[in-house]
Parts: sequence; C-alpha cells; structure tokens
Amino acid sequence: MLSLNFFRNKYFTIALSSLFFVFSCTTHGVETADTNARSIDYSTFQSFKSNTKNLNDLISTHQLNKNSESISEISQAILDEVNSELATNIAYPNTVLELPDYLGEEIIEISLANGWIEDVDVNLINSFISDLESNDFNHAMSNFENSILTLEVSDEKFEKLNLTANLIQSAYYDTPEVFDNLQKSEDGWVDCAIATLALASATAGLASCATVVACAAAVALHYGAMTNFGRACFPKKPNAPELTDH
Repeated sequence: MLSLNFFRNKYFTIALSSLFFVFSCTTHGVETADTNARSIDYSTFQSFKSNTKNLNDLISTHQLNKNSESISEISQAILDEVNSELATNIAYPNTVLELPDYLGEEIIEISLANGWIEDVDVNLINSFISDLESNDFNHAMSNFENSILTLEVSDEKFEKLNLTANLIQSAYYDTPEVFDNLQKSEDGWVDCAIATLALASATAGLASCATVVACAAAVALHYGAMTNFGRACFPKKPNAPELTDH
C-alpha cells in the first residue's frame, strides 16, 4: 500500500498542485458570503505534511519511464494510486492531466479558456510573483492571504482560493527553491514559479470538494507528485522532460 510521501525531488512544486482535478466529490458553495467571518484554514497543508513518506518510489518509477510514458499517463497513474490510498474517486480529462507539460503563461491561457481560473486568479498570481521578486515568500504569502480575505466572492470561490493557499504552502514546503530564487539573475526561475502558482490555481479551481477532507488531501497529494514532472522548470529540475513546441 502506498504511504503517500512523494516530495524529495526538489525542482517544480505546487504548481502544479492547481490543475489536475475535476472531482466527483460533493460540491459546496453559496452565492453570498460574510467576508468578515472568514479565515484561512491550513488543514489541507497539514495533511500534506503528515502524508509525505514513500510516494517518492512511485515518482522515481515514472521518472525512469518518462521517455515511454506521456505526462497524462504519468498523471493518471499517480492519481489512481492516490484515489486507491485515500478512497477517493477524483477524475480528470486529458486536457487537465497534460497541464504539467506546459509553460507558466500557457497554463494560464488554457485554464482561462476552459474556465478553471478567473481574472481574479491571474491578478493574484501576478501580485505573488511581483512580491517574490521584490521581497520574499513570507511577504508574498501574507499579501496573498490578506487579498483573498478581503475579496467579495462567493463561499464556493473563497473555498477554492483557500485551497490554492494550501497548495502554495505545500509547494514551498516541498521545494522552496522555486520561490526563493526569483531574485537571482538566472533564467527560468520566474516561469517555474508562474507555472507552479498557475497549476495551484487551476487545480483548486477544478475542485468541487474543497471542504471535504479526504478529497482536498488527495488534491494536494496528486498536485505535489505531479510538480515533479513539470516542463516549466526544465532545466532547473534535472529530471524534467525536454521542452518541445506545442
């Protein structure tokens, strides 16, 4: 049985966590909300940290087979393992499973076109990147939290933004380099961070079970695993597949 711990390969995080999930779990949300009563719940992030034990074996297997398996095949195989372990039934179309194979701006464009994210998500991503370039992760995360707490959005949208925050924290916990290296002059880190954030937003945007504990945990675990196969961090991540034009 898989003991879900997949994050020792250190170069393309969360991002991944926003984009792989069209869940068949319970939908949740209402049209009106009391923004003053809201707070960020990091229980999914805590679950992520407590479940990092042996998924590295599964990731290693697929990294060895990455030349014969497509990104969507790898993503589906890992998703099957997560579903089996957590007794969830998350399912995604190939267009979602293939997202790790795109660069940051491409992920945003695809996600907008399919309605997985909205303009507000893009604005949050851009602000996060700007804060990372001028300051540090803690500053960027604090501003992100303050922003989503003051947005006038439905409860359902807030739950998705809360899940995005959990995925970003999980990504930083696993691969802080992606966020900490934006102030370096080397090429690649910015798009790596954009892709990580965009995948987190898309993943959360697809979630219809953001408040269901097992489902949210499965989202974070699958996201965390798939960040190890993202193209946007090549060549920063040694085992990432080589880039090809779409």
